[in-house]
This record gives sequence, C-alpha cells and structure tokens, in this order.
Amino acid sequence: MPKGNQSIPLPPEWEIAKDPETGRVFFVDHINRRTQWIDPRDRLTKPLSFADCVGDELPYGWEMAFDPSAGVYYVDHIRKKNQLTDPRLEWRNMQINMLNDYLQQAGFAELLPTASVTGTTTTATTAQGTPISNSSASIQSDMDPRNVAAIASSNFNSHMFRTNVGLYNRASLEQSLAASKARVAQLKRELDANYNLLTIIDKYYKKDNKTEASAVEV
Repeated sequence: MPKGNQSIPLPPEWEIAKDPETGRVFFVDHINRRTQWIDPRDRLTKPLSFADCVGDELPYGWEMAFDPSAGVYYVDHIRKKNQLTDPRLEWRNMQINMLNDYLQQAGFAELLPTASVTGTTTTATTAQGTPISNSSASIQSDMDPRNVAAIASSNFNSHMFRTNVGLYNRASLEQSLAASKARVAQLKRELDANYNLLTIIDKYYKKDNKTEASAVEV
C-alpha cells in the first residue's frame, strides 16, 4: 500500500480486508460486490500510464511481486495477467522503436541510434548497423533532443538545396523548408516527451560498466 494512501479516505462503500491465510490486504467494493488487490486510492497517487512514470515507477494497476521459484515477476491487475519481463523495459523499447520509425520516415534516421534495452543489457547501433561505444556519454549526446534539433537545423538548408535545387522553383523550396521545419519541431516535441528514456538507458550503461570493471579487477 503506497505511503500516501493512508491519509486518503476510501471511496464510499469500500472496505479494507485481509486474507486470513496469507495476511495480504485486499479491498472490498460493496456497491459492485467485488474484491480486488488494487487500492482504489492508487488512482489518485500513482501515474496512470508508463508515459507518466518517473524513474522506476510502475503505473496504476501494476505490481512487482516475488516467487521463490520464478523470482521477480510483474502483475497487471487491469488485464489480469502475470509476466516475467519488466513492462517498463518493454515500454521503453517500444518508444525507441517508434522514434526510429519516425526519424526514418522524416528523413533523419542518421541522427538517432537504435537502442535496445533487455534486462540489464543495453545495446546501440547506428542507422547503418555499426555498434556504438558502450558509454553513457555517447548515447546521451546522440539522443539528446537538443542535439538532434540543432543538427537538423544546421544541416537542413544545405541538404534541401542539394536535393531540390534542380527540381523545384523558389516557392516549392520555401514550402518544403516550412514543412521540414515543422517536422523537426514535431520531432523535438516527441523527443522531449520521451526524454526519461535517456535516464534509464544511462543507468543501465553505468551498471554494465561497473559489472565489467569488477570482472576485470577479479
């Protein structure tokens, strides 16, 4: 039960109960005549989606549990399913893939590497498939939305001139310039919205580097 929930009253006709066998707390909804593991007050204190989470938070409806034989697993109370894979890593991988797809469609695929987070291992490659150095500074620099926007803005005029000078008149070039600037602005907004990905990737790189350093010392 989240610490802040104890000071918040339960909704009308709700009750806290305890399983006599396991001692686990559950919640009784007398209006709808049902029970649930989720504290209804969590809706007021927890993020409602992975996009709203900060750091290692889990959103409303998710719980991390432990089984002696299986180890750590994750419970999705909303969809009523369990899984061993950390859903936060699944979501971050999905966001990275979405960003890469957008960059490729917008013609800026070379500006952002492809990163994959699985467990505690993070790998990154360029658009051409060349591995990127396993350092947080490298990926931080490449994925920083401010750097992406700056690179796109500085290279845009020369790029458009080379590709379109022989094909379009001045009006078409100005129209293409405005449309591409709008795409760059939209890209920056999307990268800003997903900026917390950098923090997570940086953390896993640091963890991997520490593990490698310990192995070398031994």
